[in-house]
Parts: sequence; C-alpha cells; structure tokens
Amino acid sequence: EVAAVGPEHYAEMIALARKRFDLVIVDTQITEAMDVSGLIDHAVGPALSRGGYALGMVEFSTPGVENLLTSMTYLQRLGADPARMMTIANNISPDVRDYGKIPHLLGQHSRWKGVIHHDQRIDDDMVSRRIPHAVPPMRQVTSDVLETMTGMVEFIDPPPGSHDRPVLPWWKRWLSR
Repeated sequence: EVAAVGPEHYAEMIALARKRFDLVIVDTQITEAMDVSGLIDHAVGPALSRGGYALGMVEFSTPGVENLLTSMTYLQRLGADPARMMTIANNISPDVRDYGKIPHLLGQHSRWKGVIHHDQRIDDDMVSRRIPHAVPPMRQVTSDVLETMTGMVEFIDPPPGSHDRPVLPWWKRWLSR
C-alpha cells in the first residue's frame, strides 16, 4: 500500500539489509516508465547510483522491450552505471532460437545475459515456492547473473560431467556460509 509504506521505508530497509547481508535483492516487479509511488526515484535509483546492480527481464514483445529500454534509460539518468545493468529474456518459447536484434539492442544499454526458455518445471517449482535451480536454462542464467554481481566463484557452474560438482545446489551452499 503506497499510502502506508513510502519509498523512504524501502530505502531504510535496503540500507539496513546492506549492513547485514552480502547480497540484497529488491524485486520491483514491473517498473513502469511513469512510477507514481516514488520507489524508483527515492529508493531503487539511489541504491543503483551507489554501486547496485539492476537486472531487467523481458518477454519478446514490442511493448515489453520498449518499457525495459525506457526504464533502463531512466535508471541511468538517476545514476545507475550501464556496466552494472543486465538484461535477460524470460519465458521464451523453446522453438525460438533466433532472437533477432534484441540482444544487440538491449546490450547497448546493459550486459545481455541470455534467454530463459519456457519450461514447465520452472512454473511448477515457482507455484510450489521452490527455487527452480535444477532447470538448466534457469541455472545457467541465474548463476551467470549472480557471479557477475558477486564475483564469487561459487556461482560458476562447472562444465557438464565435471566430477568436482558439490552435491548441494549453489543457493544452499551459499546460504549455509
């Protein structure tokens, strides 16, 4: 509720979390070009200008890509570093193998991190409130994004067939630190 929880509350929570945790993820859901809540201007933008990372996700639609480009441009005007901005395409049909100019277009404003193809296992895990780490397209892109943000080798997936792979998934290894 915007009237009860303002952007200053989010900014305060982000600051408190940064003191306690190595990695703080703020899910803003869809960031529209015209944010009337003030969350982007007064909480997310300042956090990004102080060295935070942004990850934009898009499905392949003209309005979706346009909104993401507008949002990235706006965040950069607020001080976000384009080198610390990443983009992925999500929920793409497995039949789609040619992404056209989208990687190049988004890559001009961010680091293009790839595509997560639609996989029913991802939907099933999300509905069951499980992290879909075992689904290869999700694991590959998520590991790449987390390694980029943290620089931690724990997030680099070993090549397929590697025998030195830990038994636990990366997120359980990381949370148990």
